[in-house]
Amino acid sequence: RRNRSFRTAMGLCMQHQLTPMHRYWADFTEQYKVRYVLWAFGTHKDDCEFIPYWKKGNPFSVSDGFIIGAYKRGTSTLFMVTNLGKAGTAEMKFDRKALGLAENTVLTDVMTREKFPDGRFSVPECEFRMLFAGPEEFGAMLEPPEPDMGFIIK
Repeated sequence: RRNRSFRTAMGLCMQHQLTPMHRYWADFTEQYKVRYVLWAFGTHKDDCEFIPYWKKGNPFSVSDGFIIGAYKRGTSTLFMVTNLGKAGTAEMKFDRKALGLAENTVLTDVMTREKFPDGRFSVPECEFRMLFAGPEEFGAMLEPPEPDMGFIIK
């Protein structure tokens, strides 16, 4: 139950550039994976722009019941889609040209490597998905390795 509540909190925290890291939240696995993706994408670098869900005129949108924020860096974008309620299917649209993406760019879930060419994907109740759009080689580097709990605890 703690891991589940952590993922709910993490989905909302990411939308506000927050990443809680306290061990009491869960077994640390989920925090590790999410932080790895954010670090590997380069959210800490000067050339990375955070685009919050509340900003007007974003070049992306998602269906009702979800919020979407993004990090943009060069020719890549990392979207964070958070479900605000019951499990459902999200429909996401994004302007490839405005984001500097190739016309044939397909959304890829960084955790599961699923592809969503039509921008439709399911999101469990009060959960989130991290979706990558950009060069395939760069996106493949975002997949987090399995956490080494022995090392983390030391």
